[in-house]
Amino acid sequence: MKNFAILYFLTICLFSANSQDVSYINSSIKIDGVDDEAVWLKQASLTKFTQNFPTDSLTAQNQTEVKLLFDDENLFVFAKCYHQPNEKEFVQTLKRDFSIFENDAFAVSFDPFGDGLNGFYFMVNAKGAQTEAMIGNGTDVATVWDNRWFSAVKNLESHWTTEFQIPFKSIRYNENNKNWNFNFLRMALNQNERSTWQTIPINFEPPNLAFGQDLSFSQALPKQSANISIIPSLTTNISKDFENYQPVKSRFIPSVDGKIAITPSLNLDLTINPDFSQAEVDVQQTNLTRFELFFPERRQFFIENSDLFETFGFRQIRPFFSRRIGLSNGSPIPIIGGARLSGKVNKNWRIGLMNIQTEGNNNQNIDAQNYTVAAFQRKIFTRSNIAGILVNRQGFDNSTMDYSNFNRVAGLDYNIASKDNKFRGKIFYHQSFQPNQPKRAAANASWLMYNNRNWFVMWNHEYVGENYQADVGFVRRNRMFDQSSSSFYKLTYYRLEPMVRYNFFPKKGPINRHGPELYMDYYTDINLNPTDNLVRLSYLATFNNTSTLSVRYGEVFTKLFFPTDVSFTDKVAMPAGNYRYNTYGINYRTDFRRDLQAFLSIFSGDYYTGSRFSANTSLTYRLKPYAIFSVSYERNQVNLLQYNSIAYLNLLGVQADVSFSTNLFFNTFIQYNSQINNINLNSRIQWRFKPMSDLYLVYSENHDPNLSIKNRALILKFSYWLTI
Repeated sequence: MKNFAILYFLTICLFSANSQDVSYINSSIKIDGVDDEAVWLKQASLTKFTQNFPTDSLTAQNQTEVKLLFDDENLFVFAKCYHQPNEKEFVQTLKRDFSIFENDAFAVSFDPFGDGLNGFYFMVNAKGAQTEAMIGNGTDVATVWDNRWFSAVKNLESHWTTEFQIPFKSIRYNENNKNWNFNFLRMALNQNERSTWQTIPINFEPPNLAFGQDLSFSQALPKQSANISIIPSLTTNISKDFENYQPVKSRFIPSVDGKIAITPSLNLDLTINPDFSQAEVDVQQTNLTRFELFFPERRQFFIENSDLFETFGFRQIRPFFSRRIGLSNGSPIPIIGGARLSGKVNKNWRIGLMNIQTEGNNNQNIDAQNYTVAAFQRKIFTRSNIAGILVNRQGFDNSTMDYSNFNRVAGLDYNIASKDNKFRGKIFYHQSFQPNQPKRAAANASWLMYNNRNWFVMWNHEYVGENYQADVGFVRRNRMFDQSSSSFYKLTYYRLEPMVRYNFFPKKGPINRHGPELYMDYYTDINLNPTDNLVRLSYLATFNNTSTLSVRYGEVFTKLFFPTDVSFTDKVAMPAGNYRYNTYGINYRTDFRRDLQAFLSIFSGDYYTGSRFSANTSLTYRLKPYAIFSVSYERNQVNLLQYNSIAYLNLLGVQADVSFSTNLFFNTFIQYNSQINNINLNSRIQWRFKPMSDLYLVYSENHDPNLSIKNRALILKFSYWLTI
């Protein structure tokens, strides 16, 4: 009877612990990095972290203890991160949105809906710098998302502690769902150890929403009252165009953004006369292809729930790409205003609706445009979903709608994700619509990936019709510009892209994992005649000290449909025809924990009827944790001796990131690109004087290679977050 009573008592305790993992409190907590309040002292800790790297089969050497609480307005997180006595914390920067893989840091990820696909990620490093992010598709982290939350850090002899206060108003959730899927991540770089509360296999990097555990709130989550945020901003812009002999121009730009929570999981975002002058400058790229380059979105308005709109199709077949709105060849086009409704309707449904109106510009021959995007996702099975999208671009002639000037794309995607994340895939069909609707205006594809500890196997097929046109998307290969005729060459293509990789995990020695990889990228025209083909054999190794090494050999086939300058420097045009050549390459990256880190990539081999040599190197020096200085240089030499042509392309970048504190930052970036004959300087000071409230000072100028100035601009922007 006594043993039965003990067993009954333990069962009740275990049941209680599992059913009330996050306790409710009605007393205040001071966010100071110390758990000395009575409510913290009473709360049990979540412990027993396991390694994700360098192995996933051992208990973490540097253990972490985590506690969770909540009240009517906030989720509270406390973590105690142990390390060796008197060991100095490894922190490389105080800058916001840092990488957890390069700092001693602690993070919490959670999925409020339990769909394993959409969630949030909050993190601090051991010196108090913050990162917040949205997680889409289970693993895609968007750190450009910003929102209000609070944290503090304390550094002690044998451990460091951190305390989070995450307002419920800053996240999206279903107030009727008491079970959230949580995981916690810890990085301890002195031992190069990455650990998680719930084990994540070594072949997956955290955060990964497939591997969390449900924790139950002790009572119903609070019903949110009015949740409205207004973010007014004022921008002063002074600029001078020297190239076109224009006088100094000054502009005063008032704008306002609004966030209105329709429900705790569905948000309405509004913007009027937005200005994105404080956004980070694009990193230049050398283009030795016949196709357009992709540059990521950096403007805040387009970020939240961006995966709901941006992830349709594939990386090079996107029906929607937000950089098509308000930008033309990298230059801004004024946006009059926009609205976006996005979020969860319930556990199974997500919806998104966005409308943006831009101004016209007669001087640049740019018409006013209206952009509408509607999307939905319907969860099926454990972590898969069916999604649909409709994109519409409607042109205007002056202020009148031009019914003959439009482009539309409609599509369905089936996104596949197994419960354990080993299988992932996608099948989609998209159709474009334009005036005088032509044939072959569709795109479809299928992709399937299997990933376990040793094997990574992938299959991809694509079809894009020559008349598939996504004006508000990114479709890279079905149009090529023929300079000789000043027209676009249209091409229907098929693509096959299989890949297989095998990983060995040595039990001893300096190598963490290594193995071969075979990759094929095969394009044909509509008659299945090859147009581009790459077969590449590589060998890759990751070392225990975080350095990496890879070597590769490739066989390339390229069909030129018309005479093309393959050096892309306006030199000799290669005749149309078929070309086969071989390439060789090696990449090496040093241990990123060192104050001085280096990267080197060397690429060489045949190139059409000549040869090509490419070297890409970078050096990064960290004055921890206050400054990061980096220099990158890429050199391409294209030898076409048959035509007495040698082309040199140089791309140089010099960057300094200085963090005076966790709220005051300075960044300057100088880039020289010989392919576009431009030298660019961009400097930015950011003072975050209050959560989500900033003062920016931005200076930029462009020169030609002879240092003759092209243009110059000075921008001052003030924004303030008001919560109603």
